[in-house]
Amino acid sequence: MTKHLDSLQIKNFRMLEDFTVERLGQVNLIVGKNNSGKSTVLEALRIYAGRADYNLLEELAKFHGEPCQVVRKEYNKLTILPFQSFFSGRELVHNKKIEIGCQGKGVLEIAYKGEFFYPDELKNNFPNVGAAEAQSFLCDYLQVTRSIDNSGAATIIFMSNEWAINVLDQNVLQHSWPKSRIESILNLNFVPTQLAQLLELATRWDLIVFTDFESIITQALQIIEPKIQGLAFVQDASKNTGERTAIVRLKGQSQPVPLKSLGDGMQRILQIALNIYSAKDGLLLIDEFENGLHYSVQEKVWGLIFEMAQRLNIQVFATTHSRDCIEAFSKVANDRADVEGLLFRMGRSAKASDEGKIIATIFDEARLDRMTQSDMEIR
Repeated sequence: MTKHLDSLQIKNFRMLEDFTVERLGQVNLIVGKNNSGKSTVLEALRIYAGRADYNLLEELAKFHGEPCQVVRKEYNKLTILPFQSFFSGRELVHNKKIEIGCQGKGVLEIAYKGEFFYPDELKNNFPNVGAAEAQSFLCDYLQVTRSIDNSGAATIIFMSNEWAINVLDQNVLQHSWPKSRIESILNLNFVPTQLAQLLELATRWDLIVFTDFESIITQALQIIEPKIQGLAFVQDASKNTGERTAIVRLKGQSQPVPLKSLGDGMQRILQIALNIYSAKDGLLLIDEFENGLHYSVQEKVWGLIFEMAQRLNIQVFATTHSRDCIEAFSKVANDRADVEGLLFRMGRSAKASDEGKIIATIFDEARLDRMTQSDMEIR
């Protein structure tokens, strides 16, 4: 059984130069103004859980339109390093490192180690590399599967605590992972702001067909449409590409209807419910929880999340800027004494000594209930 994070520390990652949440619950709601770092926290958790896998770093960089390869000017002079934008201030300073994690449970560190150049005659013989630092670093941690390219350059980011090593320019070097490190990666499922493609939902659905969780999916869909009696993914007759579409059976109707015909909210709930099942014994991240969900159903959706978090040993992190979402979360958190629900608000510190850094203000169930009852602004 995975032990949940009881606190979170993020340093030098994007806008979060020195950010700490001293206490976390099993279900956590993150609020704050635009550009306060809510989604950045989710991104940091994805990197932490994935041990900074190269493909994940590349995906995040491309999502932001940021370079993930070396960008050079004439004469091969380096101008922008891969993933440089991940570091606070979008610059690399000597000894600056990104830190993500929880004290006592491991902190992932990401540090830029520089650019190493090798003489031509040594390109295929890493144990004899002249630079002592480069030699010990590369030979101790990387299992090289092919030589460096003609430029002789290798730009490297490494992860400490023996969790991960990444070669940023994958066209230069490749590496393999020891099995023990692969097995240490945390199970994480991420629900983005946009609706998932039906192909992704169909793949997740196939994992739970004929299991006890199939009825939970139906119950989740009934939050919006109580007449739903079952769900299936079938071949889309209008397509020749093997695509599948979701259909549901409604009480009192002889023919199934397409799920998409019932609105975006139905597809959003299905997306969340399927990710809940996949997140067993791990982390579930939901960006902008309220997207596609009418305020009247949000309390029931939170109820489902709290229930399944407890049954499947999941720690949840969700973001919102909706007061309706906060009120629904508060009601369920207070009703579920067996599952700790906690909200933390992100914003700039008013202390002059903090120089405007982003901090977290924690609201446990009792404090959150008092604040919502008094109609005070929390977002």
